[in-house]
Amino acid sequence: MGEEKHYWLLKTEPGEWSWEDQAANGGVTKWDGVKNKQAQKNLKSMKLGDLCFFYHSGAKARRVVGVVTVVREWYSDGGDDGVVDVKAVGEMRRPVDLKEMKGEKGLKGFALFRQPRLSVVPVPEDVWIRVCDLGGGYQGDGIVLESHDSDGESGVRADMVDVKGSWGNEEGSGGDEKKIKLTEWTGWRNRSITVYLVQSKAETMPSKLLHLFSMLTCLGKEGRDAEIESSYYKNLSKLFEDLIASCDGTSHPIHCYSADDLIRATNYLHPSRIACPMTHGAMRMVLSRAVRDIVISIQMSNHENVLKLLGCCLEFPVSALVLEKAAKGVLKVKGDGSLRGDGSLLLPWKIRLRIAKQLASAVTYLHTALPSPVVHRDLKPGCIFLDHDYVPKLSNFSLSITIPPTSGRISEKTDLCSFGVLLLVFLTGRRAWLIKPQEGGYSSVIDYMKSHAYQLQAIVDPKILEEVGGNEQVEQQLHDFLELALSCTQDEIEGRPYMSNVARELVRIDESILPS
Repeated sequence: MGEEKHYWLLKTEPGEWSWEDQAANGGVTKWDGVKNKQAQKNLKSMKLGDLCFFYHSGAKARRVVGVVTVVREWYSDGGDDGVVDVKAVGEMRRPVDLKEMKGEKGLKGFALFRQPRLSVVPVPEDVWIRVCDLGGGYQGDGIVLESHDSDGESGVRADMVDVKGSWGNEEGSGGDEKKIKLTEWTGWRNRSITVYLVQSKAETMPSKLLHLFSMLTCLGKEGRDAEIESSYYKNLSKLFEDLIASCDGTSHPIHCYSADDLIRATNYLHPSRIACPMTHGAMRMVLSRAVRDIVISIQMSNHENVLKLLGCCLEFPVSALVLEKAAKGVLKVKGDGSLRGDGSLLLPWKIRLRIAKQLASAVTYLHTALPSPVVHRDLKPGCIFLDHDYVPKLSNFSLSITIPPTSGRISEKTDLCSFGVLLLVFLTGRRAWLIKPQEGGYSSVIDYMKSHAYQLQAIVDPKILEEVGGNEQVEQQLHDFLELALSCTQDEIEGRPYMSNVARELVRIDESILPS
């Protein structure tokens, strides 16, 4: 067996060496400049393949922004101190601020808090998992399937079978889009389901899920069946546990599908159709997240603006979700500042406003209609899919939590800030975060707003301004939309509105212009 992997945190001032510098350097750099004796000792303890949080320090940016891995262990660089070489793995899907980490009960003993001047910090595995959980993971952790679009947005999750192509296509071209019914199951598996196949735009490495499942074939039929049964009952146990805790005795039937049929339907998880690179420790996180996603999706699937759960497969080591196909795919914020519903169409203001209104309805339902209030905790464009008519479908409840009745630290308003940022993205056409601001640029869409003194004409997507052409009624809509977004993103959580109020205000804004 190989050596156990360890985890670390590396601090750097973004003005001296930022995540963008790291990524632009071919991903590899020599980590030098470490003078503290304890930090040098930690550096010397690093082993090949260890993972490290890339942490921006300094007064303005104290946050985890990415993950690197050790590609060369400690060596002397000619001076008194040693160095290691590290390589970029991927950005955090959402930067995790120091303040947010300090608010987490499970991170109380983290050395980052106890030794604030230490530049190389050991990270216990449970802390690593929790921080990754707060940030929604990082690119390359196996939780998101890369769609290989030019803008880098990912449209399909690793715990999600949302597919496109044709079943039984021996060449694996996936050229035509068909609905395929799986009806070959026997016994308790005799169910029917419509499944789509995933065709990736580029050849990729096989997924960790495929690797794990293919290993079962080496065990022979009896051993493979035993492993499948073990995974099934382990996942079923976790699913029942969460269902009992979350559903207040309400019955929620769910279809269970076999691994064999899903594998055949995806051409044996062909790497051109599924990409799922998974690093050490990610399997444990994905397992709990997939079960959580199933439980909340079951309860939310009757809402028209939620991606419908068709069923799940519990026979994989990690539970797989089978979800409806959204024809236009994931909502994309392109690098050129444009908001698109597919590869070509720029979303006009009327559609953006309608999407915001319908999403507010879905989040309100999440907060108020379930047995106990649930917060999503990961509202962003990558969680929003669009159907043929650009109707939004909220997805990915894997990070959601149920609010305890006596909780004083977290409430439904926790989602309001990220929803407000989403509104600003719709309004400006700009991405929510930019890890390294360019000269005179911004680090987030909120900073962008502040830098332009909240002046409507300066911050609204130019494509919207061109579209509305000075229409005073529409400009009033834009103004009211901006005011609502700013109220959602207030620093003080008590000052933010409830989502139900936001939903009502978006309806009012949408109806403020009568059809001509």
